[in-house]
Amino acid sequence: MAAKFETFQVNLLCDEINGLITLPKVAFENLANGMNRYPVRLLTVGGTRSGLDDINFYSYDVSSDTWSIATRYGGLNWRDISCGRELSVALFDEDKLLVAFIGGQNVSTPGAFIFDLATPSKKKQITRFSSDDAAFFAMRRGASFITLHNGRVLRFGGSVANIYATSRRPFPAHAMFDPATRAWSVVNIRMPLLVDALCVVLESGDVLVTGGIEIEDPTAAGGQTLSNNKCYILDMVSGTVRETGRMGVGRARHGGCLMANGNVYVSGGTITGEPLRHCEEYDIVRGEWSAREVLPGGRLDHTCTLVGDTKIMITGGADHGMTPSYMYDTATQKFTLTAQLPLLYFTMYRTVALYE
Repeated sequence: MAAKFETFQVNLLCDEINGLITLPKVAFENLANGMNRYPVRLLTVGGTRSGLDDINFYSYDVSSDTWSIATRYGGLNWRDISCGRELSVALFDEDKLLVAFIGGQNVSTPGAFIFDLATPSKKKQITRFSSDDAAFFAMRRGASFITLHNGRVLRFGGSVANIYATSRRPFPAHAMFDPATRAWSVVNIRMPLLVDALCVVLESGDVLVTGGIEIEDPTAAGGQTLSNNKCYILDMVSGTVRETGRMGVGRARHGGCLMANGNVYVSGGTITGEPLRHCEEYDIVRGEWSAREVLPGGRLDHTCTLVGDTKIMITGGADHGMTPSYMYDTATQKFTLTAQLPLLYFTMYRTVALYE
């Protein structure tokens, strides 16, 4: 089915009912009753093992602190796509994964599909988009996927360094996926184009954009070569963008998440290619960053997931070797080793939080 080239303003992205922003089913902040909701397990998507595409899902049980092969989520051969850093994943409707990638037989070919976690593994439902949808909406190198408070998925930024870059059709810098219609639309966000930035949805529904590499030509990662420390607040109601406090360290390909106190935690990343150990916390009230305990080892392309009032799971990514998982305690600012995947050198996977 051909993609829709509908353009709409940012202030239409968050639905309002009686003045309150509606929440997605996957949001762990239940703002209606002031209670927190944390994931019961984490699911790895894609990844590489000793340089080879892996073919299994792995599940981390938060309560027992254990990893295991998630056979119930089987039915997809990751060898068919190039996983690793060019894989973008977002969870919507509680049990569906929106996956975009660059890979296949031609490593520059983009693709996108919906993977239904609820269907039995032997009859797993996979809905693939047309090539136009994938090329012009879903996938850009270094893009960020964020599930908003209205259930839609925002694809933010990235470059278009693939075989479709010679096309005469426009490449939207930002796009929106609507789960209700399964359609992509162009989104107008007036701010510098970023690659490998980190976007975190705040309790207010606004989006905090951190770091990344600022580029001018969307078909090549030219322009600035160093990661920057700039941060922006994208107001999803008014459609405005404003710059906020800058991080103490410029970073791209970093991990981060919303904390239980409403602040934002970021860790690792890179400035010039080498993994960073620096971590910071963004104070949502003051709009300022403060340094936190450094990572035991440099890390980039990893994920951070809030799994309790003070617990943040840091896993995946790459650090030029083994990639141990850590639990960070926001109260004590200490890292402890946590359960490890049952594989050596299993890197570059995406971690999705499940709230079932």
